[in-house]
Amino acid sequence: MAEPTFIDGPLNWSKSSFPEDRSWVRSFDRTMISEIETASRRFLSENIDPKNVKKHTFELSNCEAVLREAYRDLEEGCGFTMMSGLPVDDWGVELSR
Repeated sequence: MAEPTFIDGPLNWSKSSFPEDRSWVRSFDRTMISEIETASRRFLSENIDPKNVKKHTFELSNCEAVLREAYRDLEEGCGFTMMSGLPVDDWGVELSR
C-alpha cells in the first residue's frame, strides 16, 4: 500500500496551528481522579493485566464525558489529546500505568 503524499483535514496540523489553543487538553476533577484511582487499585489488587481493560470491567462513569471528548480529539480532531490533572507523581509508575 502506498504512503499518502498529503494529509488533508483536521489531522494536517503543525505547531503553529496551536499557538495558544489548549482545546485538546482534557482535565480530570477530584471525583474523576478518585474514580480512576479506585478502579486502578482494584485492577492491581486482582492482578488483572491492563491490556484486558474493558468498559464493563473498568467502570468510569464520572469520566465518561471527558473520555468521550478525548476520543473525539483522536478520531475526528487533531489526532492527539492530553489528559491533565492525574497525580502520577503520587501514584507511582505501577498505578499510573
